[in-house]
Amino acid sequence: MAFGKKDSLFLAYAFSMLAVVVEVQAVTLRGAEEAQESGKLNPRKETQNFAFSIAPEKWRSTSRFRTNATQKTMMFSPIIPGNYSTYIYDTEDAYYEQYSKAFFGITSKKSGWDCMRHYEIIMSGSIPYFLNLDRIPAKTMTSFPKELISRAMKLPGVPSEMEVWQAIYGGKVPEVNLDQFDKAGYTKIREELMKYAEQKLLSTSMAAKVVPSDASVYRVLIHSSHSSVGYGQYFLVNGLVNNGHSVCARPHDMLDSMRDDYTGTTVGLTGRGYSWIRTVDHRKLAQDCSKGPWDYYLLVADGNAKYPEPDPDAVKTAGKVIAINANDIGQAHLPVPAVATEYFKREGN
Repeated sequence: MAFGKKDSLFLAYAFSMLAVVVEVQAVTLRGAEEAQESGKLNPRKETQNFAFSIAPEKWRSTSRFRTNATQKTMMFSPIIPGNYSTYIYDTEDAYYEQYSKAFFGITSKKSGWDCMRHYEIIMSGSIPYFLNLDRIPAKTMTSFPKELISRAMKLPGVPSEMEVWQAIYGGKVPEVNLDQFDKAGYTKIREELMKYAEQKLLSTSMAAKVVPSDASVYRVLIHSSHSSVGYGQYFLVNGLVNNGHSVCARPHDMLDSMRDDYTGTTVGLTGRGYSWIRTVDHRKLAQDCSKGPWDYYLLVADGNAKYPEPDPDAVKTAGKVIAINANDIGQAHLPVPAVATEYFKREGN
């Protein structure tokens, strides 16, 4: 039987849906096994979601990109996920600017459902067109404004997911039917989305889920197995520092590229350093990190690495020991350190 181009596109779309379903089933099974095993190690609270976010410093410095709601010149951003020929922006400002000129920026799951592109599109003043949005597991990206984005994607004149997939497979940028497009409806949703982001998607909100943001100043030790900065480590440090806590890190050089006085290279940094480099006020970092006790001892698995070996002295003197798995899906089911009484995970079931 001969298949035409439309048949091939439909099959590709169908197989992408099937892959997501199989993955969700596998994650659910692994999650059940993980829960059973971790329960043998140490009773702990129910798993909570840990997600990427937006640094308040970046939210402020990119505000000009969000003020051009009436200056949109494109229906969709020309950046197509997975099509590297469209990754042509060599500066951070140029990257944000092209999103700011578009009504929608296409995004999708990468190595995990949670990825920085979703937040960068919002930070630029656009609305994510999130492929397979309804397939995000219930315990992943729990603070993300899925309902708002779904409403925007279903506005009159906006192409269906099938039509967007067809455009992507054809190497084209999707088109909006301007005769039907509800621009007023879009503007209203966009305003709601920007307000929501400022209230719920900043690193300060995410960090407050781990360490309370109250009148107290807590001593926090963030312990990772390596010094390379992943998004999870960064937004945790940024949020905690902005919430007024005294933050230390192991390895200590994990903090270097986050500091606002960093003068080193951006080569090899996560995401070229876009959205996070040089945004932590070095004057607000703890001055003495030589010893505890710590109010919070955070064991972090990031960069698809394992958890660090817990420091017995830190465990003994800490008020709380918390494990945070900020890894992609492939490393989302590491055994939880037995010493942790609370557990956060980026890619949940």
